[in-house]
Amino acid sequence: MKFAPIAAIAALALTAFTGAAFAGEVRVTLTGVKAKSGTILATLQTEAQFMKSRGAYNMMAPAPAADGSLTIVFPDVAPGAYAFSAMHDENGDYQMQREESGMPTEGWAMSKGAALTTAAPPTFAVVKVDVPAAGVTLTEPMFYPAAR
Repeated sequence: MKFAPIAAIAALALTAFTGAAFAGEVRVTLTGVKAKSGTILATLQTEAQFMKSRGAYNMMAPAPAADGSLTIVFPDVAPGAYAFSAMHDENGDYQMQREESGMPTEGWAMSKGAALTTAAPPTFAVVKVDVPAAGVTLTEPMFYPAAR
């Protein structure tokens, strides 16, 4: 019976180590980020979470002081299919501002966003990215509405 606590600790350590071995890093470089006030909010979402306010993994990054690129890193992401999305929350309300037509008035990015060709909302099947155990690196453009 003296070995029971040691065996339990060893099993717990093995479980923690094994879990970490199967989780990779998702690194997303956003290009075309504008130097505007606010925060860049980013998420990785499963199909069940798609287009909702939060996902399986969520990050916040300060908006850059100059126009350019910004890299967001999601550590320890379990393998699976995810959609990446980001928004430049200029007013700090944690919600995408939209025109009456539904088009965003704040900057946004999405996995495979450059391939989206219609004004229709994207589907998970179109924008999903398969994340292997080793992780994945993405580069996605930010889109900002034309100045009015």
